[in-house]
Amino acid sequence: FKLQTSNSILALGATLKSTFSWQHRGNLYISQYLGNLDSFDTQEAYEHTLHHFLGLFRHRPKAIVVDKHPNYFSTRLGKQLAIDWQIPIRETQHHKAHFAAVLAENGYFSDLKNLELPVLGVIWDGTGYGDDGQVWGGDFFYFDRQKIERVGHFEPFSFLLGDKMPREPRISALSLTQGLEGSAALLESKFSPQEWALYGKMLSRGTPLQTTSVGRLFDGVASLLGLANRVSYEGEAAMLLEQSAARYFRQHGLKPFDIVLPEAAEAHLAPTKSIVRQIMWQVQHGTPPEQTAAYFHAALIEIIRRQARLQGCRVLAFSGGVWQNALLVDLALEWLRPEFELLFHRQLSPNDEGVSFG
Repeated sequence: FKLQTSNSILALGATLKSTFSWQHRGNLYISQYLGNLDSFDTQEAYEHTLHHFLGLFRHRPKAIVVDKHPNYFSTRLGKQLAIDWQIPIRETQHHKAHFAAVLAENGYFSDLKNLELPVLGVIWDGTGYGDDGQVWGGDFFYFDRQKIERVGHFEPFSFLLGDKMPREPRISALSLTQGLEGSAALLESKFSPQEWALYGKMLSRGTPLQTTSVGRLFDGVASLLGLANRVSYEGEAAMLLEQSAARYFRQHGLKPFDIVLPEAAEAHLAPTKSIVRQIMWQVQHGTPPEQTAAYFHAALIEIIRRQARLQGCRVLAFSGGVWQNALLVDLALEWLRPEFELLFHRQLSPNDEGVSFG
């Protein structure tokens, strides 16, 4: 990427699907995909690749940017390098970086004619450390005049059992259905008696962390539909849910879907509980899983439409791992145009590979 600035800045990105990016002498270089930094071997490879890359140019950056998550290996490495090299460091919120990445790919930081057009960022993924210390992942951001502001999000639900939650979609289903009538009949058989008692007690006491994650929402719906209670790889439950919905749309076409979607308690909130309640009702009344999966995808598009109208934005930008869902992209293109202009990534992935660029 060519840039209008010659500042030398190194950005170290996220911990999953890690990359680093270096802005140097009017160019921006993005590393190859380097993998999951939870692995020691990957950490060593990441450091080796970074130092080799900088050595090629025989130069050091003048500043470092890292993800705001304090426990990311890339964040800790960046802080150590800033100390070693005695240069300034800046932390950037994960989803704001996602948004900045898709904006930059579409010319919003280099094309001056675009700078006065407000854009609504639809940034959905599994997990990102929020400015409030909570777990974000289903958020709407407003970009105007070089500033990014969080203006909406999904209604939060309990983030339960840490890294166990994304590995077991049944836990997301349990959290999402907390307090909803009939949830025990749908979910209790998915847990041992000991688990059911313990997890229920944890939820009733309240958890310190709340999440807005659309990734976990996909997991919970997949579990409610009987598609996956445990997964063997990241994104498996969401992919099964997408495939189920795609079977419905292949049969019926991408024609508009009747959506019964009550308003949330506050206009800027997406009604998480209402969606889950409707999913439960359809399961309880024997609606085919493919139709319910299709309803869920359609409800997400309707939420985007509502938020865009609420914020008065005609231009929408999409990033975050959820936007690897090809069906969701097709529905957005089919149902949101021509009322809105849609911006997607062009060369980079919407997942965390693009965070360092952002």
